[in-house]
Amino acid sequence: MFELILVCLGIYWLATDSATALPVLGVVVVLFIIGAMVDGKNKSRPANAERPRTRIDHPHIMTPDTYECSICGTRFNRNEMTCPYCGVRFNGTRKDYEAFDEELDELEAWEEEEGC
Repeated sequence: MFELILVCLGIYWLATDSATALPVLGVVVVLFIIGAMVDGKNKSRPANAERPRTRIDHPHIMTPDTYECSICGTRFNRNEMTCPYCGVRFNGTRKDYEAFDEELDELEAWEEEEGC
């Protein structure tokens, strides 16, 4: 908005008095550059610009659930929001049901063999 006003004033001075237009346009250009630099510095980072550090939960049917660090890939048994291997603090979780589904299919196959 500030830059638009400066451009309009520069055009007005150029049209009304060409003798002082060049120095005034120089000042307008300098102010335009300063305004652009100030606008760029005031913009803050979005609040959620953090790199995602997700803990992957692996639920199981018959055994305790396991957890996996998405950064180093280490699996662990405790429900913690810090990786015991690399020390990263997780800022989110995600569930991976692949092992759960495989165990469920295996359990159903066992029950089918037994005739339940």
